Amino acid sequence: MKELDTERLKNIYNNQAIRGRNIMEWQEWEEKVRKAYAILAELAKQGNTITYSELGIGKLGISTEWLEVKIGWIVGACSEYELEDGNPLLSSLVRSKETNRPGAGYWGFPNMPSHILSRNWEDRRRNPPESVVAEREVFWISELNKVYKHWQECDC
Repeated sequence: MKELDTERLKNIYNNQAIRGRNIMEWQEWEEKVRKAYAILAELAKQGNTITYSELGIGKLGISTEWLEVKIGWIVGACSEYELEDGNPLLSSLVRSKETNRPGAGYWGFPNMPSHILSRNWEDRRRNPPESVVAEREVFWISELNKVYKHWQECDC
């Protein structure tokens, strides 16, 4: 398992703070991100997924208060870290237990086609049309398969 670079994590933390993450201090955030990253990497190697609550409450010990926000920032940081290396979105492995799909925050990463980004829909308080929902599904499944392939083939 590769060791995450502290300086890179600090940059991600600070960038998230600029975007509005203000409910976790650095030490808690770093600990949770490192643990989540290791869990997600192992799941990817096994070809599995996990729900936000299984990861957040069950594996990371996050309380139900602010769970959705905290777990979103944590798994988002894992994906941001991977994107910096040109790898697929590790957060593709995390899904809602209600929908079996990624949450709204997933649709904000810069490697996505612009028309499926959350800023064009959810951020404007609009529901995306069925065509966008379908394209999101295709993107997510493709990214999920890329994550599995990357982690099953890498020596990390």
